[in-house]
Amino acid sequence: MKKTYTPDLKGEEKSQEESEDSSNQNLDKNTEEKLQEFLSKETGEDKKEETKDSQVGTGKGAGGDEKIVSITNQAFDDAVEKMQDENTRTQAYCEMPKVRLEKLIIPYKKYIRDFAVYDSKLAPYEQSNLSLVKQETKKFLDESSNVVNYLVKEFEMKKNAKMYARASQDKTGVIDPNKLHTYKFAEDIFKKITTVPNQKNHGMIFLLDWSGSMQHHLTPTVEQLLNLVMFCRKINIPFSVYKFMNNGSYDSKLENSPDSPFITTSKTLRADQTTRLCQLFTHKQSKSDFLRCAQNLHRSARYFNDRYNWRRQDENVQVPAISHDYYLSSTPLNESLIAMDSIIKKFKNDNHTDKVALVTLTDGSANHLSTENGGEINIKLNNRYVKCDYSYRGNDKDLTYRLLKYLKKKYDLDTIGFFLASKYRDLRYLFSVPYNKEALAQRTFTKDKCIADYNTGYDVYFYVKSDTKVQNTVMDQTVTANKGALKRMFMSGMKKRLNSRVLLNNFIKMVA
Repeated sequence: MKKTYTPDLKGEEKSQEESEDSSNQNLDKNTEEKLQEFLSKETGEDKKEETKDSQVGTGKGAGGDEKIVSITNQAFDDAVEKMQDENTRTQAYCEMPKVRLEKLIIPYKKYIRDFAVYDSKLAPYEQSNLSLVKQETKKFLDESSNVVNYLVKEFEMKKNAKMYARASQDKTGVIDPNKLHTYKFAEDIFKKITTVPNQKNHGMIFLLDWSGSMQHHLTPTVEQLLNLVMFCRKINIPFSVYKFMNNGSYDSKLENSPDSPFITTSKTLRADQTTRLCQLFTHKQSKSDFLRCAQNLHRSARYFNDRYNWRRQDENVQVPAISHDYYLSSTPLNESLIAMDSIIKKFKNDNHTDKVALVTLTDGSANHLSTENGGEINIKLNNRYVKCDYSYRGNDKDLTYRLLKYLKKKYDLDTIGFFLASKYRDLRYLFSVPYNKEALAQRTFTKDKCIADYNTGYDVYFYVKSDTKVQNTVMDQTVTANKGALKRMFMSGMKKRLNSRVLLNNFIKMVA
């Protein structure tokens, strides 16, 4: 029965209430008893409320109203609460976006043309400096040619030695006339045939980091790269070299437009639409086009070589500026690896290669990618979802790691990484070395100019001393010494010439 609040009555209202009470006293007793019986009965709603109260554990006992608690349920609720992680991120399930290669790749022909157009507008004094810079690049290539030729011969010897070791001889069943006279004392009078395992056609795709942090590494790195490209041209293997960049300004209109290189949806990763892969070299370009691309790349590296003063006075000449379209940018490495899913497939089909080596050269981790709704990334690779944490290189859940493993499994790749570091101490937090091996690792890095790591997403990851400059000079011709000293200086100079080509030497070891 509901309780109602009745305010205190004053004056006439109170007297009126007293008169009503006096009249109620005259009610018949039977009527009053029936009324009280009706009011004391429980309605259906009252029964429901009572049932609900009993379910939640309220009861009436000797001690009055008391809440009944299930110890088992309470323990379960407490355990669930402890298991909850307040920092847990939402899960995002996505796929790789599709790629429009015609919008992503800048062909080397356009690269040459863009530089030619920009150079035609340079001031007269810059035109003369440009001629000197081009001459210096050509001189570097000519001086490197002899060393590269030597390494080509060394490569062919290693390859032939491995083929000879794998060769086998089998009997043909045909009698050898030259051995027929030995039939009385020898059973082996049959001709033999040497079987050599079929060789696989190799190819190489190289990705060069064109980010801002590379500027103080660029000149020695580009010179190492040029030697590697010259080697590939001489041994006649298919190759393609790209530099990845995203220096274009972001435009929201580029999202899902006909000009966007990545087709993104709510179910895909949000790739940077300003990413571009500029093709620098390929085995299909002519000798003259190779020289033009080499001159443009070498000039760009020298222009950005100084970290704080890009227009610094070089040894002989002030390097002219380059087009803003090819300025340094951030690090869209993951976007480049996503594009490799289409590029590698096309590369293998066009060149009929059995084995492809994917080589990356960078000095840092890739840019972070996200999804439309945010959350922790679970990307679909090889028909299953794998979790990708945003972390630095080496973590087995890093997106770069996942993409490399995916490409390797799908295309049977050799994956090789080169990481540039100026000092050994810069590597101490990038890979794990036992305490008792720390001194040995440091000596190896100093002596060999690199150290290998096999615990990343790559087959092998080389940490390279970034200031390792390609040497073409054997010895100083002005030095006067005796015959023995000159011999030792000459041998030391020849060894330094070979060892200075760190990228090329390690690449040969991997593919020989």
